[in-house]
Amino acid sequence: MNNKIFISIVGKSNVGKSTLINYLCDSYISSESNKPQTTRANLYTETLIKNLRFVFIDTPGLSVKGNDLLSVAMKNSYIKSFEGIDLVIILTDINKSKKFENDILNILKPSQVKILVVVNKIDLFKEDLTLYKEFQKSIKNSFKEKVFFISLHSNKGLKNFIKEGLLEKAHDLNQKNKFSINETKNEIVLIQELIRGVIVNNTHKEIPYDAAVKVNKYEKSRTINKIDASIYVNKINQRKIIIGSNGNLIKLIGSKSRNILESKYKKDFYLKLNVCVKKNWKNNHSFLRNIGYIS
Repeated sequence: MNNKIFISIVGKSNVGKSTLINYLCDSYISSESNKPQTTRANLYTETLIKNLRFVFIDTPGLSVKGNDLLSVAMKNSYIKSFEGIDLVIILTDINKSKKFENDILNILKPSQVKILVVVNKIDLFKEDLTLYKEFQKSIKNSFKEKVFFISLHSNKGLKNFIKEGLLEKAHDLNQKNKFSINETKNEIVLIQELIRGVIVNNTHKEIPYDAAVKVNKYEKSRTINKIDASIYVNKINQRKIIIGSNGNLIKLIGSKSRNILESKYKKDFYLKLNVCVKKNWKNNHSFLRNIGYIS
């Protein structure tokens, strides 16, 4: 675990945390969606940038609503991500109120952890340069920290953020390295979240928030990896929706998930999916633990 730099990326839902990690790792490793609450568990992804080994931690958005056990677990997972961290990237966007981010800064001050503040979606300032400069000034005054302005949509500002933000901070860190990551468990949770990300992007209404994925069996071989997984929903009609007419939707979910896995691992995958109904699974402690949402 020596010489690894652990970085937690925090921010409200839908600011681009997963997209930023995918960009930095140059791979589809984390669920991306324009729907809130896409990431449900801390996901650890390791990559090499300019001969430095980074471990990025994608965290659930703290703006999770609800008092069910799943929501509480997501919030606890968020807070836990600060323990033993070398660097925290606070990610926001130009549309968000900054109260949340300032609250995070106040929480982090006693720990003296290094911080980078990044503002995403600056591509929305397309013409009015004066307005953009005024916005930059107000944000810098608000945070009292160096702020990087980026667009993950157009890749604007990302090279500067990596060079003058990420790498510059990394060379000046007193690494804590307190994390102990169960690689097998992390990989299974990552696969579950990738499949769930496909469900989120291909369903509507309550389905994305009421669905969970559990890998029942994962076999690796030299030629092909085999996964048997179950998709859990709350209601019978939700099961019918995910299966789709003549099984069309579940086939689509399986096909897209397999393509993502094969692209990530550069290997053939066999993926078997079935859909189960488990009422009130969000308040089932043993189920949430088995699925990886609770430690």
